[in-house]
Amino acid sequence: MARAGSMKSSLTATGCSCISPMKRSGSSPAAATTVAFFVGLYAAVIPHDTALWAKAIIIAGGFSIEAIWYGLVAMLLSTPAARTIYVRLGRWIERLIGTLLVGFGLRLICDRF
Repeated sequence: MARAGSMKSSLTATGCSCISPMKRSGSSPAAATTVAFFVGLYAAVIPHDTALWAKAIIIAGGFSIEAIWYGLVAMLLSTPAARTIYVRLGRWIERLIGTLLVGFGLRLICDRF
């Protein structure tokens, strides 16, 4: 019977180590929040009479952009220099982005009424 340590190293060597993090990422509360955010955004922004094929393209495009964006951010923030900067300034970066998102949300609300 193989030991757990040897199994882990063989999975990493064959490139299968990404399966577990992908499962964790897809089942996290953050993933559910992202889905809820985009469903709400699309419901507010896309006109009701838009063709189904256009809605499918919009959703596929949004998914592709998200996948590329998160991949690039992960690569960037995994460098030692970026991690050092983010540890120091992360709280302020998150506050700035949160403020911008609230502003965009308020603008959407004001445009609707």
